[in-house]
Amino acid sequence: MTRQDDLAENAQHEIFATQPIGKGRGNKYQPDAEVIDLNGFTRCVEYKTSDISKSSAVFSTCRHFNYKKLDVYSFNDGWVIGEFNGKLNTKDNPAFNGRNWFVSGHAMMHIFETVQGKIMNGSSPYKRKGIQYPGLMGLNDYFEARYQLLEYYRLRGTPPTQKELARQARMDYSALDKATALNDQRIPLSLVKEYGTLIDMSRPNLHLRELLTGHSASAEKSEFHWREEFDCLYNEFLINKNK
Repeated sequence: MTRQDDLAENAQHEIFATQPIGKGRGNKYQPDAEVIDLNGFTRCVEYKTSDISKSSAVFSTCRHFNYKKLDVYSFNDGWVIGEFNGKLNTKDNPAFNGRNWFVSGHAMMHIFETVQGKIMNGSSPYKRKGIQYPGLMGLNDYFEARYQLLEYYRLRGTPPTQKELARQARMDYSALDKATALNDQRIPLSLVKEYGTLIDMSRPNLHLRELLTGHSASAEKSEFHWREEFDCLYNEFLINKNK
């Protein structure tokens, strides 16, 4: 997390009278805050910010956006995206313009469907500094290559060896976790405004608690199993391929 991200998140904790969860980020994802809704249930909230001084206002997700990140994000009950204008600093922190948006966990996962499409389909060809690039691989590209490899095993008449199976497992995991991950995927603030609710900043903590009441996460917390996720996605690919 950058220093500016720290300042922004600390400012949001102050505005909404919440406390950070845990002392450090580490490798395991934790939501930014826990809020008690009006029914007494603990709700998980993720804080984000968007710089509206830029021509295209967005909020950043994370450096390594993949299916595992989508899975853990689905456990959040709500998201708060605060607008700020220009660079945050310690003297007049927060430099927010007074607008914070609430998006329910369900609505945010609907927004992330566009990101899911990029993970599955990859990117289009592009040119940078005069050099033409073919674009980046999506999971569907890997699934097609995997299908052809399994067909090769079938046609040769002998099952894969243990060495080949181990290599296949490494390739499957790499495709799901690394090769198709998106770097710092950004979400337009316009989508936040479309699906979200402007928080009443005269009573931010109470209004946030009201908005969280009745808005449970889109999924129950569970351990992410990469193989189960991979097999599910690959089976969907096979169904569509055989239509």
